[in-house]
Amino acid sequence: MRRPSPIAIVLLATGIPPVAFTIALFVLGSIPDNIAPPLTIAFVLIPMVVFLPLFAFVGFKDVARRTRRQIVRTKTLVFHCPICDAGIPHAGLRELRRARREHIETLHPEFFHHARRINKLAVLYWAGLIFLAITATFWFFVKSYVLSLAGFLAVLPLLYFLNWFFQKQVREFRRRWTEHASAQPLKNTP
Repeated sequence: MRRPSPIAIVLLATGIPPVAFTIALFVLGSIPDNIAPPLTIAFVLIPMVVFLPLFAFVGFKDVARRTRRQIVRTKTLVFHCPICDAGIPHAGLRELRRARREHIETLHPEFFHHARRINKLAVLYWAGLIFLAITATFWFFVKSYVLSLAGFLAVLPLLYFLNWFFQKQVREFRRRWTEHASAQPLKNTP
């Protein structure tokens, strides 16, 4: 187990007091009025002044690092097909979508037509999710917190469901491709 970084230690040290203060507030029920302001300043406001900017900085730094890694990976000018693992060369990021589309349309027409149909349904799916999120937000402002919580909790698994469904379809088409007789010579090529 490796030692946590100094930033992680600072984030933990400034993130724990507000959570502990909130839990103590719920357990005790209330804090006497004469000591509530200094406790709030010491255990919530000061740690949050450190925590929030540092958390935003670390998050931005992580996103920038991952994005930089993805850009470097896509500059290799070879994209691997999710169905047959064939390398699809392309001249740049702008040409990647066209090259991928041409490859899938010519070698995997069944998957291409299925993906077009799924993409059209995905637009309706996203419209429904956006409507549900807007409705849950409306319920929050109307102070129907149970309905609002139910709406937001319904959105979270539904966000995952579309990706899961599409990955399942890709695995199924990949399995069919590898079992198909015409794919056997492609497996043996280096």
